[in-house]
Amino acid sequence: MERNIISRGRRSHEEITLLLEQKVQEGISTKDFCKMNGVTTSTFYNWRAPMKAV
Repeated sequence: MERNIISRGRRSHEEITLLLEQKVQEGISTKDFCKMNGVTTSTFYNWRAPMKAV
């Protein structure tokens, strides 16, 4: 479950999309996903909102 992703400022739209797709495929919890990728749950939900509207 451990990843080697470095936490950094802004991520591109493509990176965000890839990360969200990986979360769905792996079926991990939001809390674990956020911890592994160095983002807050607020950031996760901000990323997901526009994707969910499509």
